[in-house]
Amino acid sequence: MSSLLVGVHVIGEADINQSNQKSDVLGVIRLSDVNVNLKDVRELMARELPTFHRDFLFLTQERIPVLKHQEEHINAVDVLKGTNALFIARNFDRWRIGIKKAGGSVIGFVFADRNLSVTDLRSEINEQLLDGEFAFCDRNGWPVLSNQEQALFAWDVICQGVVTIQLPQNKVTTPLHLRGSKDCRKRKKHSTGFTIQEVLKKDIVISYARSEADEHARKLKAQLEVLGAQVFLMRSILCSGLCPSLPSEHSEAAWQWLGRCCPSPRLT
Repeated sequence: MSSLLVGVHVIGEADINQSNQKSDVLGVIRLSDVNVNLKDVRELMARELPTFHRDFLFLTQERIPVLKHQEEHINAVDVLKGTNALFIARNFDRWRIGIKKAGGSVIGFVFADRNLSVTDLRSEINEQLLDGEFAFCDRNGWPVLSNQEQALFAWDVICQGVVTIQLPQNKVTTPLHLRGSKDCRKRKKHSTGFTIQEVLKKDIVISYARSEADEHARKLKAQLEVLGAQVFLMRSILCSGLCPSLPSEHSEAAWQWLGRCCPSPRLT
């Protein structure tokens, strides 16, 4: 049989269960025989694609992962199925699981074992990603009560590689501490993350004057938008040193004076 030129595509975990997958092409390899097993294909890739040394798993055309101990018994023809596209996905020591808000955007991801109890999964989320009050939703979209968590496993709350959580809906909510970020300007001495107050459907205006604060303001805006807020940035222009002293910031006259003395602020 003639050789076959095969393109190698990398797919993310979030795309494995989607109908319209997005992939990145690593390059091509030439198979002298499509009946060669996947263990030999892995060795061929190591030689032909030397820049890609990351751990990975082969996927079938249906995007089903092939475990490493199965590679010796599965041939390239079994995963190609008449195509010239070979799909792979990154492999980690523990599963990478996405975390998203119910009806909202993805917050981030954690590394965890899918056989953990939901109680232990909560501990992993608190340790790796965020801390604060939240409730899990199971695969049916039903909220999981705290006294039910020990009876459920991570498999019960993971849907298409993502865990959905519900945040408190009351007006005064427990702050979320997003772990590992360096963007917060007000941080406790021993804190490993920063605090963002969970917001309702309200507009927020962040006002600043100095140009060096622009980057920090935009990062804070991005984090607040993740939590569902609509955020605007207002860049105020400082008056020159010839301006008279500004009256008390608590008086209405102060703001009237500022409007006459300084140009209008910019809202972005």
